[in-house]
Amino acid sequence: MTETVIFWSIATAAWLVLLIVLLVPLLKAKQTTHTSSLLATPQRRIVASVLLSTFVIGSSAVFYLNWTSGYSVVTQPVDQEAEITRLVEQLAERLRESPDNPDGWLLLANSYQTLEQYDKAAQAYAEATQWTTLKAWAQINYAETLFARDGHFGSEANQLLESALAQEPDNVRGLFLIGLAKLQQKNYRETIAHWQHLVALPDNDPKTVAAVREKIAEIRQLAEQQGQTIAEVATKEQTTEQSAEEGACLIHIQVSLAPELASQVVASDTLFVYAKARQGPPMPLAIKRFTADDLPLQTCLGNADAMIKTMTIEHFAEVIVVARISKSGSAKIQAGDLQGQSEPLATAQNSDTQILINELTQ
Repeated sequence: MTETVIFWSIATAAWLVLLIVLLVPLLKAKQTTHTSSLLATPQRRIVASVLLSTFVIGSSAVFYLNWTSGYSVVTQPVDQEAEITRLVEQLAERLRESPDNPDGWLLLANSYQTLEQYDKAAQAYAEATQWTTLKAWAQINYAETLFARDGHFGSEANQLLESALAQEPDNVRGLFLIGLAKLQQKNYRETIAHWQHLVALPDNDPKTVAAVREKIAEIRQLAEQQGQTIAEVATKEQTTEQSAEEGACLIHIQVSLAPELASQVVASDTLFVYAKARQGPPMPLAIKRFTADDLPLQTCLGNADAMIKTMTIEHFAEVIVVARISKSGSAKIQAGDLQGQSEPLATAQNSDTQILINELTQ
Protein backbone atom coordinates (compact mmCIF):
# COMPACT_ATOMS: atom_id res chain seq x y z
CA MET A 1 0.00 0.00 0.00
CA THR A 2 2.77 2.43 0.93
CA GLU A 3 4.65 1.66 -2.29
CA THR A 4 1.55 2.48 -4.36
CA VAL A 5 1.07 5.83 -2.56
CA ILE A 6 4.70 6.79 -3.19
CA PHE A 7 4.37 5.92 -6.86
CA TRP A 8 1.21 7.95 -7.42
CA SER A 9 2.63 10.93 -5.50
CA ILE A 10 5.72 11.06 -7.69
CA ALA A 11 3.74 10.49 -10.88
CA THR A 12 1.29 13.29 -10.00
CA ALA A 13 4.11 15.73 -9.24
CA ALA A 14 5.81 14.91 -12.53
CA TRP A 15 2.66 15.49 -14.53
CA LEU A 16 2.06 18.82 -12.74
CA VAL A 17 5.51 19.96 -13.80
CA LEU A 18 4.69 18.98 -17.38
CA LEU A 19 1.44 20.98 -17.31
CA ILE A 20 3.21 24.05 -15.91
CA VAL A 21 5.85 23.88 -18.62
CA LEU A 22 3.21 23.59 -21.31
CA LEU A 23 0.66 26.14 -20.04
CA VAL A 24 2.81 28.99 -18.75
CA PRO A 25 4.44 29.73 -22.16
CA LEU A 26 1.04 29.58 -23.84
CA LEU A 27 -0.36 32.19 -21.45
CA LYS A 28 2.68 34.41 -21.92
CA ALA A 29 2.37 34.10 -25.70
CA LYS A 30 -0.91 35.98 -25.61
CA GLN A 31 0.74 38.91 -23.81
CA THR A 32 3.80 39.30 -26.01
CA THR A 33 4.66 38.71 -29.62
CA HIS A 34 8.39 38.22 -29.10
CA THR A 35 10.61 36.45 -26.61
CA SER A 36 14.06 34.95 -26.69
CA SER A 37 13.03 32.07 -24.47
CA LEU A 38 13.59 28.47 -25.54
CA LEU A 39 9.82 28.09 -25.62
CA ALA A 40 9.16 31.35 -27.49
CA THR A 41 7.84 29.61 -30.61
CA PRO A 42 5.15 26.92 -30.82
CA GLN A 43 7.57 24.54 -32.59
CA ARG A 44 10.12 24.71 -29.77
CA ARG A 45 7.41 24.32 -27.17
CA ILE A 46 6.20 21.17 -28.94
CA VAL A 47 9.76 19.71 -29.01
CA ALA A 48 10.28 20.49 -25.34
CA SER A 49 6.90 19.00 -24.47
CA VAL A 50 7.66 15.75 -26.31
CA LEU A 51 11.02 15.40 -24.60
CA LEU A 52 9.60 16.10 -21.18
CA SER A 53 6.68 13.74 -21.78
CA THR A 54 9.08 10.98 -22.73
CA PHE A 55 11.09 11.61 -19.59
CA VAL A 56 8.03 11.64 -17.34
CA ILE A 57 6.57 8.47 -18.84
CA GLY A 58 9.93 6.68 -18.67
CA SER A 59 10.65 7.76 -15.11
CA SER A 60 7.13 6.82 -14.04
CA ALA A 61 7.63 3.34 -15.48
CA VAL A 62 10.91 2.98 -13.57
CA PHE A 63 9.27 4.10 -10.34
CA TYR A 64 6.45 1.66 -10.97
CA LEU A 65 8.74 -1.28 -11.56
CA ASN A 66 10.81 -0.57 -8.45
CA TRP A 67 8.11 0.50 -6.01
CA THR A 68 5.10 -1.60 -6.86
CA SER A 69 4.22 -5.17 -7.65
CA GLY A 70 5.22 -4.53 -11.24
CA TYR A 71 8.85 -5.13 -10.26
CA SER A 72 8.13 -8.68 -9.22
CA VAL A 73 6.26 -9.31 -12.47
CA VAL A 74 9.26 -8.29 -14.63
CA THR A 75 11.88 -9.99 -12.45
CA GLN A 76 10.31 -13.41 -11.95
CA PRO A 77 12.83 -15.79 -10.25
CA VAL A 78 14.48 -18.33 -12.53
CA ASP A 79 13.68 -22.00 -11.90
CA GLN A 80 17.11 -22.85 -10.49
CA GLU A 81 16.63 -26.63 -10.44
CA ALA A 82 15.56 -26.62 -14.10
CA GLU A 83 18.57 -24.47 -15.00
CA ILE A 84 20.95 -26.78 -13.10
CA THR A 85 19.41 -29.82 -14.78
CA ARG A 86 19.90 -28.22 -18.19
CA LEU A 87 23.58 -27.48 -17.46
CA VAL A 88 24.16 -31.00 -16.11
CA GLU A 89 22.69 -32.55 -19.24
CA GLN A 90 24.93 -30.31 -21.37
CA LEU A 91 27.94 -31.62 -19.41
CA ALA A 92 26.74 -35.21 -19.90
CA GLU A 93 26.46 -34.65 -23.65
CA ARG A 94 30.00 -33.24 -23.87
CA LEU A 95 31.36 -36.20 -21.90
CA ARG A 96 29.62 -38.65 -24.21
CA GLU A 97 31.41 -36.96 -27.10
CA SER A 98 34.80 -36.81 -25.27
CA PRO A 99 34.73 -39.45 -22.51
CA ASP A 100 38.43 -39.37 -21.56
CA ASN A 101 37.86 -36.78 -18.83
CA PRO A 102 37.82 -38.32 -15.33
CA ASP A 103 37.37 -34.97 -13.57
CA GLY A 104 34.38 -34.28 -15.80
CA TRP A 105 32.78 -37.63 -14.93
CA LEU A 106 33.31 -36.99 -11.22
CA LEU A 107 31.74 -33.55 -11.54
CA LEU A 108 28.81 -35.08 -13.41
CA ALA A 109 28.43 -37.81 -10.78
CA ASN A 110 28.40 -35.26 -7.95
CA SER A 111 25.86 -33.16 -9.86
CA TYR A 112 23.52 -36.11 -10.38
CA GLN A 113 23.95 -37.01 -6.72
CA THR A 114 22.91 -33.48 -5.74
CA LEU A 115 19.85 -33.78 -7.98
CA GLU A 116 19.12 -37.16 -6.32
CA GLN A 117 19.37 -38.95 -9.67
CA TYR A 118 21.32 -41.81 -8.11
CA ASP A 119 21.18 -44.24 -11.03
CA LYS A 120 22.78 -41.68 -13.34
CA ALA A 121 25.26 -40.71 -10.61
CA ALA A 122 26.34 -44.35 -10.22
CA GLN A 123 26.82 -44.65 -13.98
CA ALA A 124 28.98 -41.50 -14.01
CA TYR A 125 31.15 -42.82 -11.15
CA ALA A 126 31.55 -46.10 -13.02
CA GLU A 127 32.71 -44.16 -16.10
CA ALA A 128 35.22 -42.23 -13.98
CA THR A 129 36.77 -45.50 -12.76
CA GLN A 130 37.56 -46.37 -16.39
CA TRP A 131 39.87 -43.37 -16.62
CA THR A 132 41.37 -42.95 -13.16
CA THR A 133 41.84 -44.55 -9.74
CA LEU A 134 39.28 -42.96 -7.45
CA LYS A 135 40.54 -41.13 -4.40
CA ALA A 136 39.04 -41.86 -1.00
CA TRP A 137 36.44 -39.07 -1.08
CA ALA A 138 35.18 -40.19 -4.50
CA GLN A 139 34.99 -43.85 -3.42
CA ILE A 140 32.95 -42.85 -0.37
CA ASN A 141 30.62 -40.73 -2.51
CA TYR A 142 30.26 -43.63 -4.95
CA ALA A 143 29.42 -46.05 -2.13
CA GLU A 144 26.89 -43.60 -0.71
CA THR A 145 25.30 -43.23 -4.15
CA LEU A 146 24.97 -47.02 -4.51
CA PHE A 147 23.36 -47.19 -1.07
CA ALA A 148 20.89 -44.44 -1.98
CA ARG A 149 20.09 -46.17 -5.26
CA ASP A 150 19.75 -49.74 -3.97
CA GLY A 151 18.56 -49.13 -0.41
CA HIS A 152 21.35 -51.29 1.03
CA PHE A 153 25.12 -51.72 0.94
CA GLY A 154 25.98 -54.35 -1.66
CA SER A 155 29.36 -55.95 -2.24
CA GLU A 156 30.54 -53.14 -4.53
CA ALA A 157 29.71 -50.43 -1.98
CA ASN A 158 31.49 -52.41 0.74
CA GLN A 159 34.61 -52.77 -1.40
CA LEU A 160 34.63 -49.05 -2.13
CA LEU A 161 34.44 -48.22 1.56
CA GLU A 162 37.17 -50.72 2.46
CA SER A 163 39.42 -49.24 -0.23
CA ALA A 164 38.69 -45.67 0.85
CA LEU A 165 39.56 -46.41 4.47
CA ALA A 166 42.73 -48.15 3.38
CA GLN A 167 43.74 -44.77 1.93
CA GLU A 168 42.30 -42.59 4.70
CA PRO A 169 41.69 -44.63 7.86
CA ASP A 170 40.50 -41.59 9.82
CA ASN A 171 37.86 -40.46 7.33
CA VAL A 172 34.82 -39.75 9.50
CA ARG A 173 32.19 -40.22 6.81
CA GLY A 174 33.87 -43.41 5.60
CA LEU A 175 33.98 -44.85 9.13
CA PHE A 176 30.34 -44.04 9.72
CA LEU A 177 29.17 -45.56 6.43
CA ILE A 178 31.20 -48.75 6.75
CA GLY A 179 29.88 -49.14 10.30
CA LEU A 180 26.38 -48.78 8.90
CA ALA A 181 27.18 -51.36 6.22
CA LYS A 182 28.45 -53.84 8.82
CA LEU A 183 25.37 -53.20 10.96
CA GLN A 184 23.19 -54.04 7.96
CA GLN A 185 25.08 -57.35 7.74
CA LYS A 186 24.51 -57.84 11.50
CA ASN A 187 28.26 -57.80 11.94
CA TYR A 188 28.03 -56.07 15.31
CA ARG A 189 31.67 -56.48 16.23
CA GLU A 190 32.99 -54.64 13.17
CA THR A 191 30.31 -51.96 13.45
CA ILE A 192 31.43 -51.22 16.98
CA ALA A 193 35.11 -51.30 16.01
CA HIS A 194 34.64 -48.77 13.21
CA TRP A 195 32.41 -46.47 15.24
CA GLN A 196 34.69 -46.58 18.27
CA HIS A 197 37.49 -45.50 15.94
CA LEU A 198 35.25 -42.66 14.76
CA VAL A 199 34.42 -41.31 18.22
CA ALA A 200 38.08 -41.51 19.28
CA LEU A 201 39.18 -39.07 16.55
CA PRO A 202 40.08 -35.55 17.70
CA ASP A 203 38.02 -32.45 16.81
CA ASN A 204 34.82 -34.41 16.24
CA ASP A 205 31.50 -32.66 16.72
CA PRO A 206 30.36 -33.43 20.30
CA LYS A 207 26.77 -34.01 19.19
CA THR A 208 27.91 -36.51 16.56
CA VAL A 209 30.10 -38.32 19.07
CA ALA A 210 27.26 -38.53 21.58
CA ALA A 211 24.85 -39.89 18.94
CA VAL A 212 27.32 -42.55 17.74
CA ARG A 213 28.11 -43.64 21.30
CA GLU A 214 24.40 -44.03 21.92
CA LYS A 215 24.14 -46.26 18.84
CA ILE A 216 27.11 -48.33 20.00
CA ALA A 217 25.36 -48.95 23.31
CA GLU A 218 22.19 -50.00 21.46
CA ILE A 219 24.14 -52.47 19.33
CA ARG A 220 25.70 -54.03 22.43
CA GLN A 221 22.25 -54.41 23.98
CA LEU A 222 20.91 -55.95 20.76
CA ALA A 223 23.66 -58.58 20.81
CA GLU A 224 23.00 -59.34 24.48
CA GLN A 225 19.26 -59.70 23.87
CA GLN A 226 20.08 -62.40 21.36
CA GLY A 227 22.08 -64.19 24.05
CA GLN A 228 25.40 -63.51 22.40
CA THR A 229 28.46 -61.54 23.32
CA ILE A 230 30.12 -59.39 20.70
CA ALA A 231 32.95 -61.92 20.42
CA GLU A 232 30.50 -64.80 19.83
CA VAL A 233 28.65 -62.86 17.18
CA ALA A 234 31.89 -62.07 15.39
CA THR A 235 32.98 -65.73 15.40
CA LYS A 236 29.69 -66.96 13.93
CA GLU A 237 29.59 -64.24 11.30
CA GLN A 238 33.20 -64.80 10.29
CA THR A 239 32.41 -68.49 9.75
CA THR A 240 29.32 -67.60 7.68
CA GLU A 241 31.23 -65.10 5.59
CA GLN A 242 34.05 -67.57 4.97
CA SER A 243 31.55 -70.24 3.83
CA ALA A 244 29.92 -67.79 1.44
CA GLU A 245 33.28 -66.74 0.07
CA GLU A 246 34.69 -70.20 -0.55
CA GLY A 247 33.56 -70.26 -4.17
CA ALA A 248 35.04 -66.80 -4.85
CA CYS A 249 38.38 -67.36 -3.09
CA LEU A 250 41.51 -67.61 -5.19
CA ILE A 251 44.03 -67.60 -2.34
CA HIS A 252 43.50 -69.08 1.14
CA ILE A 253 45.64 -67.42 3.80
CA GLN A 254 46.68 -68.11 7.36
CA VAL A 255 48.36 -65.22 9.21
CA SER A 256 50.21 -65.38 12.52
CA LEU A 257 52.50 -63.09 14.50
CA ALA A 258 56.04 -63.98 15.54
CA PRO A 259 56.13 -64.29 19.37
CA GLU A 260 59.15 -61.99 19.66
CA LEU A 261 57.16 -59.11 18.15
CA ALA A 262 54.00 -59.60 20.23
CA SER A 263 55.07 -56.96 22.77
CA GLN A 264 55.14 -54.31 20.00
CA VAL A 265 51.50 -54.84 19.01
CA VAL A 266 48.28 -53.67 20.62
CA ALA A 267 44.88 -55.18 19.87
CA SER A 268 43.56 -52.09 18.09
CA ASP A 269 46.44 -51.89 15.55
CA THR A 270 45.22 -52.22 11.97
CA LEU A 271 46.00 -55.42 10.09
CA PHE A 272 46.02 -55.35 6.28
CA VAL A 273 46.10 -58.53 4.20
CA TYR A 274 46.53 -57.89 0.50
CA ALA A 275 47.77 -59.40 -2.75
CA LYS A 276 49.96 -57.59 -5.26
CA ALA A 277 51.16 -58.65 -8.67
CA ARG A 278 54.63 -60.21 -8.77
CA GLN A 279 55.19 -58.28 -11.99
CA GLY A 280 52.88 -55.38 -12.58
CA PRO A 281 51.41 -52.36 -10.79
CA PRO A 282 52.60 -51.78 -7.22
CA MET A 283 49.14 -51.10 -5.84
CA PRO A 284 47.20 -54.00 -4.22
CA LEU A 285 45.02 -56.11 -6.47
CA ALA A 286 42.87 -57.22 -3.54
CA ILE A 287 42.84 -56.13 0.09
CA LYS A 288 41.10 -56.82 3.38
CA ARG A 289 41.33 -54.96 6.66
CA PHE A 290 41.29 -56.43 10.17
CA THR A 291 42.73 -55.59 13.59
CA ALA A 292 45.69 -57.21 15.35
CA ASP A 293 43.19 -58.67 17.81
CA ASP A 294 42.03 -61.00 14.99
CA LEU A 295 45.38 -62.83 14.98
CA PRO A 296 45.91 -65.68 14.36
CA LEU A 297 43.73 -65.20 11.30
CA GLN A 298 42.29 -67.35 8.53
CA THR A 299 40.96 -65.50 5.51
CA CYS A 300 41.01 -65.52 1.72
CA LEU A 301 41.31 -63.12 -1.19
CA GLY A 302 39.51 -63.19 -4.50
CA ASN A 303 38.26 -60.97 -7.29
CA ALA A 304 35.51 -59.62 -5.04
CA ASP A 305 38.18 -57.96 -2.89
CA ALA A 306 39.64 -55.96 -5.77
CA MET A 307 40.30 -52.25 -5.32
CA ILE A 308 39.60 -51.70 -9.01
CA LYS A 309 37.03 -53.91 -10.74
CA THR A 310 39.04 -54.10 -13.96
CA MET A 311 42.30 -55.08 -12.22
CA THR A 312 41.74 -58.29 -10.28
CA ILE A 313 43.86 -61.21 -9.10
CA GLU A 314 42.79 -63.49 -11.95
CA HIS A 315 44.34 -61.10 -14.48
CA PHE A 316 47.84 -61.92 -13.18
CA ALA A 317 49.62 -65.26 -13.28
CA GLU A 318 51.48 -64.81 -9.97
CA VAL A 319 50.90 -62.70 -6.90
CA ILE A 320 52.59 -62.08 -3.56
CA VAL A 321 50.44 -61.85 -0.42
CA VAL A 322 51.47 -59.39 2.29
CA ALA A 323 50.21 -59.17 5.85
CA ARG A 324 51.11 -55.93 7.59
CA ILE A 325 50.28 -54.49 11.00
CA SER A 326 50.04 -50.71 10.66
CA LYS A 327 50.58 -48.58 13.75
CA SER A 328 49.17 -45.51 11.98
CA GLY A 329 46.19 -47.24 10.37
CA SER A 330 47.37 -46.24 6.90
CA ALA A 331 47.68 -48.73 4.07
CA LYS A 332 50.89 -47.02 2.98
CA ILE A 333 53.93 -48.70 4.52
CA GLN A 334 55.65 -46.65 7.24
CA ALA A 335 58.58 -47.08 9.58
CA GLY A 336 57.59 -49.13 12.62
CA ASP A 337 55.07 -51.32 10.80
CA LEU A 338 55.33 -55.08 11.17
CA GLN A 339 54.89 -57.35 8.18
CA GLY A 340 55.43 -60.68 6.52
CA GLN A 341 54.86 -61.92 3.00
CA SER A 342 54.46 -65.06 0.95
CA GLU A 343 56.49 -66.50 -1.86
CA PRO A 344 55.09 -65.92 -5.36
CA LEU A 345 51.80 -67.81 -5.70
CA ALA A 346 50.17 -69.10 -8.90
CA THR A 347 46.64 -67.72 -9.00
CA ALA A 348 45.37 -70.50 -11.26
CA GLN A 349 45.99 -73.14 -8.58
CA ASN A 350 43.65 -71.77 -5.88
CA SER A 351 46.72 -71.47 -3.66
CA ASP A 352 47.10 -71.79 0.10
CA THR A 353 49.73 -69.86 2.00
CA GLN A 354 50.87 -69.27 5.55
CA ILE A 355 52.32 -65.88 6.45
CA LEU A 356 54.34 -65.13 9.57
CA ILE A 357 54.59 -61.47 10.51
CA ASN A 358 58.20 -61.33 11.61
CA GLU A 359 59.71 -58.20 10.07
CA LEU A 360 59.92 -54.69 11.50
CA THR A 361 59.98 -52.08 8.74
CA GLN A 362 62.51 -49.26 8.87
